Amino acid sequence: MKIAEAREQGFAQFAENRDQNLKRIQYLQYLADNAKVKIGDWDLDLFLEGGEVVDKPEINKRFFAAAPTNRILTTATKLDQAVLEQLIEIAERSTAEAISRHERNAQLNQSQADELYRQCRQILTRAQVEYDKAAALRGTPCTLKAQFEAILTGDFYHYHSYRAHEHRLNLTTPLITLTHKTPNVDITVHLGRYRVALDLAQANLTIHRHERNLTTPNGSIHPFMQNGEAPCFGSAQGQANEHLAKREYQKLLELLQQLFTTYSHDNRPFATLEQFYQLQESDTERKRANHLRATAPTVSPSAAIGAAHGANAGMALMNEHIRRTAAAFTEEGDSYIISHSWEPTVGVMPITSSPIIFTRDR
Repeated sequence: MKIAEAREQGFAQFAENRDQNLKRIQYLQYLADNAKVKIGDWDLDLFLEGGEVVDKPEINKRFFAAAPTNRILTTATKLDQAVLEQLIEIAERSTAEAISRHERNAQLNQSQADELYRQCRQILTRAQVEYDKAAALRGTPCTLKAQFEAILTGDFYHYHSYRAHEHRLNLTTPLITLTHKTPNVDITVHLGRYRVALDLAQANLTIHRHERNLTTPNGSIHPFMQNGEAPCFGSAQGQANEHLAKREYQKLLELLQQLFTTYSHDNRPFATLEQFYQLQESDTERKRANHLRATAPTVSPSAAIGAAHGANAGMALMNEHIRRTAAAFTEEGDSYIISHSWEPTVGVMPITSSPIIFTRDR
């Protein structure tokens, strides 16, 4: 409702606390008259809160926020001291808020600028490194042909395959065997053969399982290597990275050969050689058990029954032979005691039997 409409109705909505609300309306009109601002068309709800007119400090705040600034400033000299102090307080508070807001924005912009500067420095640093690599390669004679000839004609690495679409050369190693001897340990482990993948486009090196490799639970296939990942050269990592950056593949693979064939517990391996030795012993026991099961003799039920029948028939023939022999000796007038032992066992073919003994009867 407009203030003019409420005035025409005698501010009938203020049935409760009418005197207090009318005094505050009069104060609002006083401000408007001194500022030469017509408030009849203003919405009365602008100065209401909970159905009551707000107090004087709040009236001042809302009036000066809604009134045209230039009109208020030109008539400020006609306001009383209390209103001027309220005006000054509002202006100072709004100015302080504006300063704080601008300072926060400035700090945010500075923080964003610092982050962008840091990112730009990183990008520039990477670019400089790439330029340095290009310059190093440009100044180095191309010896790739000689390197690959030396690698592929050597005794350690053997050509496996080349994937043209990936620019990847795959080499294989011989069977790697490592020995570790200390006053308390003397072990030898056959780790298997490995596949070395050399990415010629990206200058990367990865190691993979190939044949009869032992693998620990954490994925290690060598004390210093994990399947499908780059090897850990330890203190020689910087040297290996330099060989890769300069495409010195022959030197890189020579360094890798040393890593394949040497072991030291002090170099903090991914997995110790003792762990691989335990895997090797477990594998050996498993193979031995499988071999014993595969070579154990087996007799089928039909073969066992056939063997028993054969044994019974053989015993009958032997008894007949003994009887005839005894009869022959008796005809010659001598007396003999005939003894023998041969008991067939069902399911087992007899191989030896007790001898037949002829003893003269004195």
